[in-house]
Amino acid sequence: MLIIGGVVLVVAVVVGVVLARRGEQSAAPTMVYVMYHGIPGGFTEEGFPYLGSPGAKVVLTEFTDLYCSHCRSYNLEAEDDILGEYVLSGKVRYVAHYYSIGSPQSLQATEAAMCAGDQGLYFQFQRSFFEHPVAKRDDFIAIAREVGADEETFAECWDSGRHRNELMAFIREAKEIGVSGTPTFLVNEQLVVGDRPDLLRQTIDDAIAAVR
Repeated sequence: MLIIGGVVLVVAVVVGVVLARRGEQSAAPTMVYVMYHGIPGGFTEEGFPYLGSPGAKVVLTEFTDLYCSHCRSYNLEAEDDILGEYVLSGKVRYVAHYYSIGSPQSLQATEAAMCAGDQGLYFQFQRSFFEHPVAKRDDFIAIAREVGADEETFAECWDSGRHRNELMAFIREAKEIGVSGTPTFLVNEQLVVGDRPDLLRQTIDDAIAAVR
């Protein structure tokens, strides 16, 4: 758990524009708060959840499959340190690019994470899933409830397959830039493949030095 010196920061993001881009209509914009380990965030123009300063010159994008054992290892063993070392300081913005290897089980899990993401809880859902992998509908709903999502809203989103077409487009986009396995990280324009925290840190350090 990261500590921010007792200061609680909250960033409000209006996602009405994101919902409109996804073809959904809302009577009024919904305020969604993104906060994880005390780090505030928001959503990119594409609708991906992020943590850290939106003005950071270095952007670290993560491509993860929720059933990938190496992704699980990175998330549970290295991600907190990366967030504390680079994102909390404002040097790096951390973006979660929705992704899946494409199996039916994986697609369903990613769609569930996207539905949690609609409520600003993608990072919490991902972490809880990696701690306790599940495969059944009721278990996904239980995770959503555990991380603070509105259960009815989450269930309606997932049962309707609301994000399936969008997810397939995101997967195609990822493959076009060279993502073929998970975890993969994009540090500005540089790809880092695999659960390799030391290489990831070196790549981030190089990117920070290049933009100074």
